[in-house]
Amino acid sequence: MKKWIGLTLIGFFFIILASVWLLFSNYIRPNHYQLLRPYTFRKGAALVTTAYRAGKNGSLQILIPAGDAILGKDAYQSSEYLDSFWIDQKPVTIQEYKECFFRGSCAWPHYHDAYSKYFQKKIYQWLPMTFISWLEAEEYCEQAGGHLPTEAQWEKAARGPNGIVLLWEGENQDYRKANLDSFYSFLTPAGWLPKGAGPYGLLDTAGNVREWVIDAFITDQSPVQIGHWTKLIRNRNENISRILKGGSYLDDVAHVRFNYRDSHEANSPGINRGFRCAYED
Repeated sequence: MKKWIGLTLIGFFFIILASVWLLFSNYIRPNHYQLLRPYTFRKGAALVTTAYRAGKNGSLQILIPAGDAILGKDAYQSSEYLDSFWIDQKPVTIQEYKECFFRGSCAWPHYHDAYSKYFQKKIYQWLPMTFISWLEAEEYCEQAGGHLPTEAQWEKAARGPNGIVLLWEGENQDYRKANLDSFYSFLTPAGWLPKGAGPYGLLDTAGNVREWVIDAFITDQSPVQIGHWTKLIRNRNENISRILKGGSYLDDVAHVRFNYRDSHEANSPGINRGFRCAYED
């Protein structure tokens, strides 16, 4: 009898625990420690509207079809033809970068002091990789068989065939789709917000981490450069300013617009700077 009562109480305890967790995960704002909606290859593939494939590092790569793309903003907006290419669905994670490091193909990141725990502790392995320079991001992509996307490629992949500039209507933030304004307190795991999938199925194109692209920064008021990535990568080893796209968890809605540019010197790593890779078709 006592054994039966004990099992019943244990059963009730787990039911209550599961109910509280369900309530928390669906209705209470989570933070970066709680992996409530972990990204998986299968879940990521369900969001893709074109073709996809498995990448060298186990990531899901999305085919961006050839055709015209709406690029740039305001007076500098234009429609340009781009060849087809592939691009990572989400930013490169700490786990993916660590595998590259332990193979001897990537440099140790520039984490320092308290931030070093993000690279070293397993609980953070799904966070986007940060604290690496533009060149280190490019070298990672090259060892994976690709390169950092050009700004034109990044914009086409994020904006889709209709050239959208935000994942939602209007200027009010939609935190179900993007990690911005420090709403989630910190970085969220890459691919963690499936409602933020873009027209082709890309994730984390708005907020979370600003993403390095190949292009050198000229001015904020200039057209998107068109050309093969091998031409736009010029001055590879010089510490010139490079473009970042998509905004970060620290930024407001203006910075997460797809036609907005941020910039930093190429040798300037930071907690809110990450990347994804593109691959030639």
